[in-house]
Amino acid sequence: MMSVEDTFFKLHQLQDTEEVRKLFADHGVKAERYNAYSCAVTVFVKQESTVQMCVTGSHRSIVDGEKFFPHTPALVKFVEKFDAGDYPELIA
Repeated sequence: MMSVEDTFFKLHQLQDTEEVRKLFADHGVKAERYNAYSCAVTVFVKQESTVQMCVTGSHRSIVDGEKFFPHTPALVKFVEKFDAGDYPELIA
């Protein structure tokens, strides 16, 4: 498992929504739309790191109630598209 910082570093390297989608699909992410506690970013962060709690909004994630991680433009757009129903293969 990675640290949460390393997990977000990995996410921040992704340049577009297709790279985000592919990473999540390759890691078997299944998530819920419009649910900050079980969206695709939250699911990925929790399964790849030692995090106990992660809440994700469209522009940032809050980890363990004290660490804030801003989202890159690619992550912001991915969350918007995921919530709109794109990427059905990632929807639980």
